[in-house]
Amino acid sequence: MNIFDNYLQLITEGVIGFLVLYLIYRINTRKPQLAYYITNMAQFTMAGSPPTTIGTHTIMIQNSSGVKAEEIEICHTSAPTYFNVYPDIPWTSEDTGQGGQIIKFRDLPAKNRIIISYLYFITPNFPSYLPQYVRSKVGYVTQMQSIPTPVYAMWIKVVSYILGFLGFVFVLNLLYELIKMIFKF
Repeated sequence: MNIFDNYLQLITEGVIGFLVLYLIYRINTRKPQLAYYITNMAQFTMAGSPPTTIGTHTIMIQNSSGVKAEEIEICHTSAPTYFNVYPDIPWTSEDTGQGGQIIKFRDLPAKNRIIISYLYFITPNFPSYLPQYVRSKVGYVTQMQSIPTPVYAMWIKVVSYILGFLGFVFVLNLLYELIKMIFKF
């Protein structure tokens, strides 16, 4: 076995590994990747007789995949009185029959977001206006506890994968040469 065979084997293993990772990536991005998080929770007490307390929060639903998500539902155990949807996309509202409300969106385009801002009065027996669940056609949406990372352009991802692969091949070659030099074979 000569040194050319070792390099050929090394390059073949790297190419096969890269193709397997790319295949896993493509399979994983065929379905929508939805996540939501709740932010800007606050309450304000307005002066008056009696004092009025107003609450607010925001829900952001993000589709970070390259495929549009369909039939998105946000279910509330209590119907929110005032809310605003941004961007202004078509939505419908449906009562659950037990005082709750489901806000429905037909679809959410790829790499896009829906932001719903709520405003409500807080009374001693006020219900929770936080969502009971958020789901789409493919299943329940994951709730995140932090702000999502930015979505990078595809060319940046491809360049990163190629540079990572080349760096991996370089490190393997360096290790091979070091082992060869240490054991002198």
